[in-house]
Formats: sequence, structure tokens, C-alpha cells
Amino acid sequence: MTTKLTKFQENYRAIGSFDTFPRKGLSRQLSCALEHCKLLGSLYRKDFLDRTDVAYCVGILLKFTTTLEHLTALSNLLFQAGTRLWRDCTDRQTEINTLRKCVVEAAEGIVCDRALFLNTLALKTTKATVVHILSQLDEYLNYFNPNYISQYIVVKP
Repeated sequence: MTTKLTKFQENYRAIGSFDTFPRKGLSRQLSCALEHCKLLGSLYRKDFLDRTDVAYCVGILLKFTTTLEHLTALSNLLFQAGTRLWRDCTDRQTEINTLRKCVVEAAEGIVCDRALFLNTLALKTTKATVVHILSQLDEYLNYFNPNYISQYIVVKP
């Protein structure tokens, strides 16, 4: 397993060391990667992937976070996986709190506070993306409280 992860890290560095000069091809690659994270979350939600697969992807994204796009990819993965990701864990309070700390620490490692390709992301700053991720994690935690009413539910008069 160690050699597999080391090999992955070497490959990731090679892929991640691209020129960040905005080009059409790189912008398409980024869009595809962000959509790929949504797909992985959806595959988990539909029971095609295990929770350990999603946890591994989350760990890789957090470990190698260098741009706002990495946080956006993490956000896409987590929110497509949905509440099932937290329903399937043994201690959701601890796991969500640990993930919150990891997200904040990963965000501190981002040098540039804006997206490389502004047209590909809805949230344009690191702070806005972190606040979004943390609020959604809180929403997931509260979802399991039977007395909680979500702020995202639209109630008709």
C-alpha cells in the first residue's frame, strides 16, 4: 500500500505541476475534473462505490490542496455523496469536526485567494468556498437531529 501511495504521489506531482497560464485546454481539463468529483460522489450515493473510496479521494484532495479549485472539487465530491456519507459512519460528530479542521488547514495552504479560472467556479474566493463547505457540513450534522428544520427547505404559505 505504501508503494502504491508513493507512486500515486509522484504521478500527482507530475500532473499537478502544470502551467497555470489560462489556456482553453487547461480550462476544459479543470471543468472535467470538477465534474468527475461530482460523478464520484453520485456513484457513492447510488452504491457503486464504497465509503472507503470516497474517504480516500477526500484525503488525497485535502493532502494536495494548492488552489481554490481543489476545495471546489472536494465540495463537489462531498455534496454529491450526500447525507449517506454521514449516515454510514460510526461517529459522525467526530468525523465532521475532523473534516472541518482539515478543510480549514488545507485552505490555509492556498497561496492565491482566487480561482485560476474564474469562469469555472461559482464561488470566487477561498474564504467563500470554505464558508460554504463548513456550512454544508453543519447542515449534514444537523440533518440527523429529528428536531432540526433546515434553512434550505422552502415552505409554501
